[in-house]
Amino acid sequence: MSSIKSNAFTFPYTFFREPAKKVIPELKSYGLSGINLALNYHGSRDLLLRQGPQLEYLSDGFHYYKSDYGKYEDYAFKPALVDQLPNNELIDSVIKVAGENNFEVNAWAVYMHNSAIAIANPDAAVTNVLGNKFLSELCPINPAVAGYAIGLTKDLVSRGVSGITAESLHFHGARHGEHHERFFIELSPASEFLFSLCFCSYCVKSFQESGADIQPLLLEILSLKYLKKLIPGLERS
Repeated sequence: MSSIKSNAFTFPYTFFREPAKKVIPELKSYGLSGINLALNYHGSRDLLLRQGPQLEYLSDGFHYYKSDYGKYEDYAFKPALVDQLPNNELIDSVIKVAGENNFEVNAWAVYMHNSAIAIANPDAAVTNVLGNKFLSELCPINPAVAGYAIGLTKDLVSRGVSGITAESLHFHGARHGEHHERFFIELSPASEFLFSLCFCSYCVKSFQESGADIQPLLLEILSLKYLKKLIPGLERS
């Protein structure tokens, strides 16, 4: 038997529509060794083929199980009750049937791309040099955000999964954050990077604690030609 693993990326509505005892043996019959099951995810619209054709939607920042707040430190952001299932029936049934079929289940987890937490806690969001908040992106330097990531990981591994397929465990760029995002100005790759660079209070503090002076960096970015177009009056200052 091959030692190469072949796991399918799977969304929870697969198991809302059909029970694990039907889905998992079928997937295994195709030669798959397991699944990466999205247990918390950002908003999406997906066209299902196996159980369709059908469009399905995932809610942003939703956790497809009942969170165990005991896995989170007091200072950490925690999933709101409206952003989680009221019970663990889905994950428990998948883990149970997978174990009976020698089938691997990894938790597919999205970390920093979470507008549910950022909208409820704007200080958690990446904040650029202009003070604009990217409400779809959490800042990993923020201690409460880091606490959320650690708590989320502890909670998921306690469920009996084989591992975690981690997504969005990093800072993001200026794009791929919101539906129908628009830029009414042409930004170069360097400009996009600087536009999305985080200057929240925690990032500023971290920068200053390294012994560097942040003011020259701020002034250099604000002096760039494209930013002068974005800030009325800066061209004349």
